[in-house]
Amino acid sequence: MNRARKDSSDRLGKESPGKLLMKLSLPAMIAMFIQSTYNVVDTIFVGRIGEAKQGVEAITALAAVFPIQLILIAVSVGTGIGVSSLISRLLGKGERKKARVVVNNAIMISILFSIVTAIIGFFLASQIVRLFIEDDSIILMGSEYLRIIMIFSGSLFFFILGERILQAQGNTFVPMLVLASTAVLNIILDPISIYGFWFIPPMGVKGAAIATVISRTVGAVVILAILLSKRNELSIKIREFRPNWPLIAKIYAVGGPTMAIQILGSITLGAVNVILGAISSYAVAVLGLFFKVQSFFMMPVFGLVQGFIPMVGYNYGAGNRARVKKILKIALAWSFAISFVGFLIFELFPGTIISVFNSDELLISVGTTGFRWIAIMYFLTGPIVIMASFFQAIGKGGRSLFLLVVQRVVVLLPAVYLFSIISDDIILIWRAYPISTVWGFFLGLVLILDEFEENGPKSVIIHDN
Repeated sequence: MNRARKDSSDRLGKESPGKLLMKLSLPAMIAMFIQSTYNVVDTIFVGRIGEAKQGVEAITALAAVFPIQLILIAVSVGTGIGVSSLISRLLGKGERKKARVVVNNAIMISILFSIVTAIIGFFLASQIVRLFIEDDSIILMGSEYLRIIMIFSGSLFFFILGERILQAQGNTFVPMLVLASTAVLNIILDPISIYGFWFIPPMGVKGAAIATVISRTVGAVVILAILLSKRNELSIKIREFRPNWPLIAKIYAVGGPTMAIQILGSITLGAVNVILGAISSYAVAVLGLFFKVQSFFMMPVFGLVQGFIPMVGYNYGAGNRARVKKILKIALAWSFAISFVGFLIFELFPGTIISVFNSDELLISVGTTGFRWIAIMYFLTGPIVIMASFFQAIGKGGRSLFLLVVQRVVVLLPAVYLFSIISDDIILIWRAYPISTVWGFFLGLVLILDEFEENGPKSVIIHDN
């Protein structure tokens, strides 16, 4: 084994926790922040199609299909988290051969997901969009966008899994550069494909989808080249593309709960859209805008998770309990700071944010109130993500699932439904979001404290580094 490669993963258990977490997470945080531009930039450009009202319809179309996009992301990110956690724990135990088998199975899984999603998107895109909205013009725009995204979903699946394979080995800088480049490419292609340029005709909402898949495909090709190069510590071999069911089971024991809860969260978002749609289509647009804008703050937290999971997984596998606790405390503090910035911006400048997408006065009015109520406890969202990710990193995905199910499904959806029955006042419905956030935060604290009780897991040896 090349010594330089071995040092790449061994440093997860040796370097100063704060410095190493910054070193591993900062590139991923920047990369994830850049990645958040995909949906936001698409929405900004489509929101300016035609007159203000037509732009609102385009925004509503993207909001209607957003839950489906979240499902695709959930499948790829959930699998990626399981792969990253398992690889880092195997490297911590010195089991590099098994880690390589995990890599090859991950690539095989991404190919399978791509084929299934493409078939579903080609035949059922319109029917899927019709589940969330009734307006025919919005259904047409949404189905055109969704069909392209799903047919070419392989670029998303492979790109995210490839990133996680490299990050599990402590390589976060190269994926950041690749992602930054593809985001810039998307920004360049969006206005060209949406409004038209020279010999390229204007394609509207469909053009936004085309720009996105072209950019992601370029990124996926570059990631593949890196994985096939000597920069990759864990080689890819086509002859090893055969299922290893015990390892696949371990991948989804950790990543499966994330996938399941994000899918449930997507279904919840879709259900909330249906409830809001019965009251006001503008409310659907506002909720869609909020979730896209808030990705500017949540994506950096997810980037922090990408450095956090391999560090916790490696040290948990190595039996270093004290180091795990230090990493957790640092990550919680950083995630709170990021979320607090988001809280301030949503509370102070909601109207300004919405006007970037569309100048419709009613949209701005409804959105200003909505943003402020939804985000009133937003500073707790980052710590909730870190607490859920902690259990994924140590291989206890069931606790992560329990935490997020309670927050997003058990509390949020019933609250939205109950408030909609009580009154048609949208402001009352918005209040369900801070209520569910508070529940999630305090439940996460209880689970974390239970994990670190003196009578906790005996398999973890206490020694500091």
